[in-house]
Amino acid sequence: MHLPETVTKTAASGAESGPIPVHLTHETYRTFNDACHLRQQWNALAERIADVSGSHDWCRIWWRHFGTGRRLEIHSFRQGDRLVAVLPLFHETMRPAGVWLRTVRLVGCDYDGGAASLVVEPQHARQVARALLDSLSARDEWDVLQCGPLRNYIDVAEPLARAWENHHDVQAVINGRDDQWLTMFDLPETYEAYLEGLGGRERRDTRRLERNLCQGREVSVETITRPEQVQSAMDSLVHLHQQLWRGRGQRGHFGSIAAVEDFYREAAQCFVGSGKLALITIRVDGQIVGADLGFRFGPRTHGVCRGYLNDEHWRKFGLGRLLHCAVVRQAIQCGSTQVEAGRGVFDHKLRLGGRLVGERSLAVVRQGSGRRLRFWLALRAAYLIHVAYNRVWADVIAPPLGIRTPERHFYVRYRMLAQLFRRTRFRLFGGPRFVQAAPAAVPRQ
Repeated sequence: MHLPETVTKTAASGAESGPIPVHLTHETYRTFNDACHLRQQWNALAERIADVSGSHDWCRIWWRHFGTGRRLEIHSFRQGDRLVAVLPLFHETMRPAGVWLRTVRLVGCDYDGGAASLVVEPQHARQVARALLDSLSARDEWDVLQCGPLRNYIDVAEPLARAWENHHDVQAVINGRDDQWLTMFDLPETYEAYLEGLGGRERRDTRRLERNLCQGREVSVETITRPEQVQSAMDSLVHLHQQLWRGRGQRGHFGSIAAVEDFYREAAQCFVGSGKLALITIRVDGQIVGADLGFRFGPRTHGVCRGYLNDEHWRKFGLGRLLHCAVVRQAIQCGSTQVEAGRGVFDHKLRLGGRLVGERSLAVVRQGSGRRLRFWLALRAAYLIHVAYNRVWADVIAPPLGIRTPERHFYVRYRMLAQLFRRTRFRLFGGPRFVQAAPAAVPRQ
């Protein structure tokens, strides 16, 4: 069937119409219920790029816990019956210090959900980019479009950025590379090959710790595979993780906002049924002494967090290292070729064969002098809020007083603008259309 240059299609079940480039049909949905018929194809598309944060199930659960006060807009693109792109976005008006800014962002972008994703087939990236901005601009509903944080393997970011740079309604595209650092492990075909690839000392220490733990004790490593096991294992993970990090004077993964724990509990329960949950526990004489949470998607295992006993008695057994080795062993057995081991720079991960990779992001600023001024002011206001709340209150004032309060929602939501200010000196007047953000400082290895 020949399609004209621009096609308008109205999707059933609450979908809206939108302009579409040649041979792609574009539909917009306001709720995940309206888009539920996309679930199977959406998950399959996300699995082809091996990014769990781009899947329907992950985005749906994230939205349930962190979507309050935000307006959802799911954009889908098809070539015939084939789904080639899904961009779950949300609208939110930010008002740092009274400066209002209409932002459009990817579902999964904040609240420590790991990262967002661009679920777009590369050959359609430019068409999807143009159609998306045409749709947003036609309704005059945006000032800034922000995509990130994105993992380094999201290879459609570059063609999207170039297409947006050339769009008639764009003032500037801010391209962030190496925004933050995370550790990636490339896996061989067997666990023994992984150990052999380590330095001699690391390999000997690992085998020694394994022997020491098993000497005179009953040790078992269990992978959670049944729904009825999830709650108990997650209880142990949360307890061990928070105990570990509070002992180091930090909030821990689940100590900032209560909904983060609820989100991961629901995600674990959802993914266990499809065999994509990578939740591992180590028991010694019947007691869970370590637990690690992750998710498998395509050829990649995404690590979230771990917890283990680290008091004087248990420290000598190196439970953190043994948990890592259990994750690697299980990932290889399940066919993963990579383990993503979370943000941060840790020497022990690098010694165990990890390599540092940088996250990236895109921010698109809409054309218009008024919007440019508001964006310029909002960056500075958000950074001042970051300094006052995080550096002064949370780091200096609250700890001596023994105050441990969850992070405020306004701070979490403004953090993106504060990070942009730190990395980009966006000019009030002039400046290029394609702005390269400064990379994060290269850590010592």
